Amino acid sequence: MKKIIVLLLCLTSILSACNNSEQASKPNGAGVINIERKYDISDMEVSPDGRIYLADKEEIQVFEKSGKALNTIKESIKFCRSISIDENKLYALDETAKTIKAFELDGKLIKEYSLDTAGCIDMLCIGKDILLLKKYDDAKKVDLLLYDMEDGRLKKLETGKFIGFSRYKGNSVLLYETSANTVTNVIEYDYVKGKRLKEYSWFNRVITGICYDQRDDKVYITSGSEVLKIGLQDESMEALTVPDSKDSVLSDISTTEDICYILDSYNLRIHLANRDTKEENGENSITILTGFDLISDSMTPFAYVSEGLKTKYPECNIKYSYMTDTSKIKTKLMAGDSDFDIFTANQADIGHYMRNGVMQELNGYPSIKDSFKNLFDGLEDKCSYKGKLLGVPFGIQVLGYVVNDRLAKKIGVSVPKGRWTWEDFYKLAKDARKDINGDGIKDTYIIALDPTRKEAPLFLEFLECAYIDTLERKVEIDRNEFIELLNIWKKLWDEDLILGDQNGMFSEDSRVLMHMGGISLASGDQHLAYLPGLKTSNTYPLLDINFLCINRNSKNKELASEYLAQLLSREVQTAKGSIPSISNYKDISLYKELYEGTKLANKENYSMYADILKNSKMELSNQDLRGHEISVVERFMNGSISAEEAVRDIEEKAKMIIEE
Repeated sequence: MKKIIVLLLCLTSILSACNNSEQASKPNGAGVINIERKYDISDMEVSPDGRIYLADKEEIQVFEKSGKALNTIKESIKFCRSISIDENKLYALDETAKTIKAFELDGKLIKEYSLDTAGCIDMLCIGKDILLLKKYDDAKKVDLLLYDMEDGRLKKLETGKFIGFSRYKGNSVLLYETSANTVTNVIEYDYVKGKRLKEYSWFNRVITGICYDQRDDKVYITSGSEVLKIGLQDESMEALTVPDSKDSVLSDISTTEDICYILDSYNLRIHLANRDTKEENGENSITILTGFDLISDSMTPFAYVSEGLKTKYPECNIKYSYMTDTSKIKTKLMAGDSDFDIFTANQADIGHYMRNGVMQELNGYPSIKDSFKNLFDGLEDKCSYKGKLLGVPFGIQVLGYVVNDRLAKKIGVSVPKGRWTWEDFYKLAKDARKDINGDGIKDTYIIALDPTRKEAPLFLEFLECAYIDTLERKVEIDRNEFIELLNIWKKLWDEDLILGDQNGMFSEDSRVLMHMGGISLASGDQHLAYLPGLKTSNTYPLLDINFLCINRNSKNKELASEYLAQLLSREVQTAKGSIPSISNYKDISLYKELYEGTKLANKENYSMYADILKNSKMELSNQDLRGHEISVVERFMNGSISAEEAVRDIEEKAKMIIEE
């Protein structure tokens, strides 16, 4: 099975616990078993009948599911690093004795296999084969080894940054290893053929334990205080309800027919959780269907929402079901499914949902409606359609420019403090071209852009938000301004006023006056500037905004509405550790702390953020139209057509796509 990844070095003071279980007080077998350790608990296995085996250095502890101590296996064990159960046998990897010992499940020693187990961090027994992970002094190098118990041969299959594994289908196992960005990749590996079959990295977690259950074809993983139930084939993920796990550091997991056993070796507890989440659905339960894997009980402020509801309703269950393919959420909504209560919607889908009436109207829930008075101006409008409040906002992202003050001072220019136009931008771009190293060549620029972005002008989003209404199916383009903007854009490139850089608009090249950056409540004292806008409209596009909505066919609308109201409450929105893009209260004095390393926006940046939210619009662009716009602009930039022809072509296409 898996290996314990949790650091045990900081175990200096642990409360002594008794071997009695709290399971009886929990429904359907869920609960907590308190355990004692004599040395260091390094691995856990569970037999098919629910007996729990814990590797504790010089012994193996055995418990019933109820928490009652059954046995302690000590026979000739010197340092048991890992254990594995297969075909009613318990295998123990003894690192010091350099053996693998096979026991009956009652602890009777059957046989010993001699091999060099030094450095082995995990073991998995399948039939006659034993798979081992052997780590060397260089922690980056871990060998996957295969030992044949019948002929005694040991061979190396592969080397990687492996951490642990679980049995999978047929001759395959699931290996997990660290990746370059610290999250964990899962590899389906055929140990008979000795090759990788498939890799999975979409669930974006640091895995500490893994277990596959063939009964439901799901993979169960532990990550921090989370337990996630994952469908590798359909890319689904849902969080399991784990009683009393808020402060846990979960490190290993195993399943039986109805229960997940989750080891918290730091706090010396085993959590028992219902494996079949269908049993949790009821009048005090809600299911949240989400396209964002960050939405779970472990993520602030959603943890505070869950805590508040569970305090009010002790039997309340909140189930998060994650789908990487958001079209599946759309399919379920359009089919009228009622097996979920809340769903997330992004900018790309919200217009479709609003027009088709799949969301529950929220005007009749004062606890939600009244909360918008405390949020930034303009947010309620973005959550409404034809006077109906249909969702609550989260995940708002706004872009602006971060100014390089050192360069600005050196070349003697200043960036406008308020709103500005593309004419202003062009003038500043010319002024920003200076020779600062004395070689006679101008080497500074106003911004950098990836040259492949030349056909996608930065003002397209402004034009679409101002003149194309996909909800009302209206197109009213200001031709003169569009023509003027295209001509300015072409001059910026023809006159070498933009630095071509593959790092694009976020490049922090020292020769660049401004680079793109986020504007939020956590912008601190950065020198920020607006993106240049339109002469004829004050509209500012949002980079992103997402919504939590109630399914019109939900059977638990009242509890679902309380969830949304709790999310909008002052306590949650301004809680310690609240995420800036989710915290939307306009009274900045209420915010005490954000994530470590961030600072609340100063007066100027706060005013800019508030102004943008008030005057912004969702970017409900049509992908077919955007693709056409880019192809037309490309023809204009290479001189094939005039600006007038380009605007006429784009307007005709927009009317055909949007208005028909």
